[in-house]
Formats: sequence, structure tokens, C-alpha cells
Amino acid sequence: MRKIAVSAVLSFLLVLTAAQPSQALALAASPSPSASASTSATTSPQTQHTATPRDFSKLAPSGDLDPSAVKAESAILIDSRTGKALFEKDADKQEFPASTTKIMTCLLTLEKCDLSDLVTVDEVPKLEAGATTMDLKQGETLSVEDLLYGLMLVSGNDAAEILAKHISGSIEDFATLMNQKAQELGMTNTHYANPHGLTNPDHYTTARDMATLAMAARRNPEFAKIVSTEKYTIPATNKHDKRVYTNSNLLISTSDKQPYAYQYANGIKTGYTSAAMHALVTSAEKDDLQLVGVVFRDEKYDKWTDSITMFEYGFQFYETVNLSDYVTGLSLSADVQGVSEGDGKLPLTVTPDGPTYITGKRDDIDKIKANPDLLEHTLDLQPNLTAPITKDTEVGTVTFQYDGQDVFTCKLLAAKDVSPGGAATATPGAKAQSNASRTVLRGVLWGLGVLLLLVAAALIVRTINLQRRNRRNRQYNYRYRTTTRRRK
Repeated sequence: MRKIAVSAVLSFLLVLTAAQPSQALALAASPSPSASASTSATTSPQTQHTATPRDFSKLAPSGDLDPSAVKAESAILIDSRTGKALFEKDADKQEFPASTTKIMTCLLTLEKCDLSDLVTVDEVPKLEAGATTMDLKQGETLSVEDLLYGLMLVSGNDAAEILAKHISGSIEDFATLMNQKAQELGMTNTHYANPHGLTNPDHYTTARDMATLAMAARRNPEFAKIVSTEKYTIPATNKHDKRVYTNSNLLISTSDKQPYAYQYANGIKTGYTSAAMHALVTSAEKDDLQLVGVVFRDEKYDKWTDSITMFEYGFQFYETVNLSDYVTGLSLSADVQGVSEGDGKLPLTVTPDGPTYITGKRDDIDKIKANPDLLEHTLDLQPNLTAPITKDTEVGTVTFQYDGQDVFTCKLLAAKDVSPGGAATATPGAKAQSNASRTVLRGVLWGLGVLLLLVAAALIVRTINLQRRNRRNRQYNYRYRTTTRRRK
């Protein structure tokens, strides 16, 4: 069935390639070789291309996607709920991030500013030739919100510098803030030198670190809204007529003429410099799977196909499940001291704090859903549990493992009451009912015992009487026979 599904998807994508890319594709081409990612309104049309999907049905012996299916030099596919890497290719190799840098700039701006804040351009940033801009004018006033849409949709390098100075006062101080955030997120192989990603030898990251940043950024609702927006209109300002921007991320296009449009895509950011080549950080969601993909040092059109290839592989072969829905029914117990009746076992209730997700191959997840006992787990119980124990008392924790890693820990509560010298009972009411039953039982048994004794005594008396009667009969018969003989 999987091969059929994969073939169907590939056939669909191949049909789409028959259509010639629209003008939007031409406008999405990068500017001059030294320019940053995304497009400006002045970009000249480029030669049209059609998509060539990779055959993601060819798997490595381990069942994973073969690295050759992705043309980028560095790539990774991450499940954003759990952080699990579903595919990677040189994901820890340091690369220039180009304009994917602006993901960090956008996230910090959302954390430090209100969208309604107004910003005035004191001085137009001096950028390298060909760098994409919003065409900001000196003295122009815009809202933070409008600057962020210009930053993320058309990769405005001027917007990046204006926001950085608005927040920190200088590019250098804002870069310090970026590096602090990177460390906070665990991006250990990343260093920032500017807010836009124009080439600097001290400005680098990795595909894995960028995926970590993208996952964190998408948890911000305003960020998610911005990067999933296809078109945005900036109203007229004191220096400029209204501007209508189209997102340079072709994956989120809703045009049926766009061969790189991907129905499950919802972000995030393109990037390009001559040193970095093409970069693309993307996100997509289908059913319960939320994926983030990163490709670095890719070709202009391959970056779209590589991203779609990774997403389709993830959606076809992986599944996310909320373990909390399945572990609560597990049969776990603990030994209890001071219990004279029963087996001394206390039933335990697994109590998750909230939803906990794991992502794995569909076959593995289906087995867990069918039989949660297959999950490896480790109990950590309070030492020397001794009666009495009240129902719902916390007596320890259980940690579940999946794929060799601890995935979450739940509290363990006593499922029943345990009284000293007694067995585990369901509830105080059930306990009283059980004690009453025992009293009745003892009375019945005592009555039966007395009755048996009486019956036994009666049988003994009857036996003695019969023996006496038989003895008298034998004596009478003997005397009768003797008397008869004498007469004869």
C-alpha cells in the first residue's frame, strides 16, 4: 500500500511539472550573485524551469531515506513536536545561513516589540549591491508589523538593520542578543554577526541548529502567521505609496500554476548569497505530523524539490502519537509491606501531566497503539512502601523510553486503599462493605460448625443406642435358645 501511495504522489507531482512556471517563479529567482535571499520588485525574469521530484521511495537498508535523494550539501528533516530527526545529511556542517538569518531577527523583534510600535528610518542602511530591500526612505515611519512582513516576505535587508537598531541601538549589540538567544535554544554551532545574513566569515550555523530555531520560532503565533502569509499589503506611508508583497517561498503558493506549490507547507524563509548558495527553511503540517526542513548549499530549483521530497518521505513513513492516551491503561503494581492478605501487590495508576508525543515509523507506532505494554519503562518507587496507603497517594514515577531515549515521566498513584494487615481494597465504602461481608461469613461458618457438632453428637448417641439394643437382642436370643434345648 505504501508503494502505491508513494507512486500516486509522484505521479501527481509529475503531472504538475507539465505546466510552465508562472511569472511568480521568475520573480522568485535570486538577484545578482552577491545578493541575499528572496526577491525584489526589480528582479528581471529568469529562464523558466519545471520541478523534477526525487524518487523518495528508494530507501536505504535501514528503511531511511537515502541521502542521494536530496541534492543539497547539508539538510535535515525534523519532527517539530518532539525534535526527532527523521532524515539528515551532513546536518552538523557549518554553513553560511544567508537570509534564513532573518528567522532569528523576526523572533527577537516579536519578543522585544509590540507590532503596533512605530519606527522611523533615521538613516537608510548602506548595503552591498544587489541586496534585496523594502526600498525604505530616510524619515519614513512604519509599524513594526509592516517591517516584519517586509523582512520575511521579500527579505528586506534594510528592514533587518532598522529593526536591529530600533531594538539594541547598533548592529553589534543586536548580534550579541542574537547569540544569547542561540545559546538559550541550544544552537551550539551557530554564531551571528548581523541581522540579515549577508556574508561574514564570523556568521555561520548548521542545518540542525537552524531547524532548532525554526521549531522555536513557529511556536510564536505571530511568527507562524507572518511566514505563512502569501501576500501582504503595506499601506502608504509618509514617504511611499502602498506596497504589495508576495512571499518568496513558493511552497506556500496557492496558485494552481505554480509547480513548486506544496499543499501542506506553511512557512518559513528563503535565502541566497553567492557564498552560501541557495538555502531554504520550510515547515509543513499534515494530520498529527508537524515537520521542519532545512536545506543549505542547494541549487535554485533543487531547493524546492529537495524540501518536498523530505516532507513527502516524512508524511509517508512516520506518525506522531500522544502517549498519554495509551499509557493510562497500563497494568503496573508495587509491593507493599504490612499486608497479611492477598499477594501484597498495590495496583498503580499512571498519571501523565499532559500530552506527550513520540514520532516513529508507522509500523512501530501501530504496534504501540495496539499494545502499549511494548513501551519500555522504568519504575522509580518510594522505598519500603508500607500499609496503610490511601487511594490516589503518589508512590513514585514511571519513565517511558522510546528509540533508546527517555521520552517522558509520569506520576504513579495508588489505585486502591491498603489497610494494615489487610488486602488492597477499592474505596472506603468498599472497605466497609468488605468488613461486613467478612462478619457475616464468620457468623455463617460458626453456625455451620455448631450444627455439625450437634449432628455429630446425635449420630454418636444413636450409634451408642443401637449398639446397646443389639447387645440386648443378642442376650435374649441366647437365653431363648438355651431354654428350648433344656425342654427337649
